[in-house]
Parts: sequence; C-alpha cells; structure tokens
Amino acid sequence: MGRPKWYAVARGRRPGLYRSWSEAEAQVRGYPGGLHRSFVNRAEAEEWLRSQGAPEAPVDWIVYTDGSSKRESATASAVALRGGQVMSQGQIGLPPVRDVGEAEGRGLLLALLLVPMGSRIEIHTDRADFAGLWAEGKNDRHGILAALRALAAARGISVEVRKVPRKEVEQAHRRAGQAHQERALQHDLGQKVGSALEDFPARYRMAVIRLVESFLQSGEPRTAFLDWLGRKDSPTRRLLVEWCRQREPEKLLRAVAGLNPALSKALQERDREAAWSQLPPTERQLAYLRGLGYSGPAPKSLLEASRLIESLKET
Repeated sequence: MGRPKWYAVARGRRPGLYRSWSEAEAQVRGYPGGLHRSFVNRAEAEEWLRSQGAPEAPVDWIVYTDGSSKRESATASAVALRGGQVMSQGQIGLPPVRDVGEAEGRGLLLALLLVPMGSRIEIHTDRADFAGLWAEGKNDRHGILAALRALAAARGISVEVRKVPRKEVEQAHRRAGQAHQERALQHDLGQKVGSALEDFPARYRMAVIRLVESFLQSGEPRTAFLDWLGRKDSPTRRLLVEWCRQREPEKLLRAVAGLNPALSKALQERDREAAWSQLPPTERQLAYLRGLGYSGPAPKSLLEASRLIESLKET
C-alpha cells in the first residue's frame, strides 16, 4: 500500500487540502491556471499552500460526534453547526457493539449524513485515535475510517477529523438539546398564531402581526391593548377590535411575543402570498413584464405576476 498523500490545491475552484486525488482533480480539471501538488506530510502541504498565497478554505460545517456502548441502548449521535448555530442533529440506536470506540465511530459516519453533498466539514471528536489515524491516512480496527472515506467520496464531502476536549462535545450536545426544545416551542407558538390569523381575511394577516408587534414594543401593559387599538383608525385596527371583543387577546399577544424574528417573518411571508394570490396584477407589473419582453398569457394575480417577473430577471 502506497504512502498516504495530501493533495494541495493552490489555484482551483476551491483551494485547500484534499485526501484523495478525485477530490483534488475536481477542483483543477478545466480550471484555467489550476495549480496543485501532492505531499505525504500535511505540514509540508500547508506550508506550500501558504507559499503560493492560497486563501484558507473555509469550513462549511463543524460536526460534533459521540457514542455510547451501553448494553441495552448503544447509540451514536452527531450535532452539526454552521456559523456557530445548531442546524441539524441526529441519534441512532445501534445493535450491540464491541466497545465505545465502535459506537463513537458510527457517530463519524452519521456526521456525513447531516450535511449537504459537496460540503467541507470538520468532525470534532474527543477520541485521539480516530483523529490521528485519519490524519495519517490509516484505518482503525473497526473499519470505520475506511467507510468514512468511501462515504465522503460518494457524497463529495471534504472531511477533516479533529481531536477536541470532551467538554466541547458535551457542550455541543447540550446546545442541540436546547435548540430542539426551542424549535418545539416555536412550532407550538406558530400554530397558535396561525390559528388566530385564520379568523382574518388573508390580505390583513401580515398587518395584524405587525400591529401586534408594534403594541408589544410600545411597552404598554397588555391589558391596554384594546384601548391602544382605538387611538387610531384603520381597517386592520377595526378588525382587531372586533376580534378582541369575541376572543381572548392575551393568547394572541403571548404567542406573538414569543415568536423569534425568523418565524414571525415566515408567517408574514406565507400570508403575503395568500393575500397576493387574491389580488389582480398591477398596471405597473404588467408594464414591467412588457419591458422585459414578455408576450405570454397575462398573469391572473399579483403573486403570479411577481413570480413571473423574478423568473424573467434571472434568465
């Protein structure tokens, strides 16, 4: 068996270090002025890249892996972070394993299933043996690293395995648990807000959310909501006043107050589309379509016209 190699790409689609020629070749084949070299030592490869002025290749994902070899409940788990935020997580039950090393090794394989194809990732484990063997291009006695290389090649994923303190792995898994609880809470709140919004015509739902958020930001006590609505006049305020007289506004206020900004925006986007689908296209949209050279059937709604404009602008 030949000595393990590191393939350094200084100029290519994605400069950086690769563990297989197929990965490196994909970066330079057909790339004007592509530049690469192979090394048996990682330090030499990194030094050469620096000498060529190659930019540091960013890591897309960091995935923390763990495993348990309990007799009746062996598991492997992984937590994937991007930009410091928990994006996905997974845990699988395992048949009886020989030791905790095999269970934790399965977590390495799970890591590759949590990220998109073509990603560049670092797997963080508290096991020095996996990190060391991976860096040397060697296999472990369980055959995990050989399977990891094959899976990485099949999914086009660039992988590094790093040894980190046990404390970091535990912290990542705690964060994942907290993120899961937060997602469940936001899902529940979103359902409550969505249910309340069903009482309003689609074209008013975005305005209802914005109006409730404005009241919450005013700092006034929630018991003053009805009075606050009556201080100005608008169709949305009149609808909300009537709704509050028949419902419990506290439930709506509490749900909207708990929404995170991303979910609030998602709800408003959903209701915007519902409202736009009921409105005819504007004369300005139709004129813009003609200016883009469109000569097909006239769009039936404001939403259809908007999507048509976006598609034509992209071509």
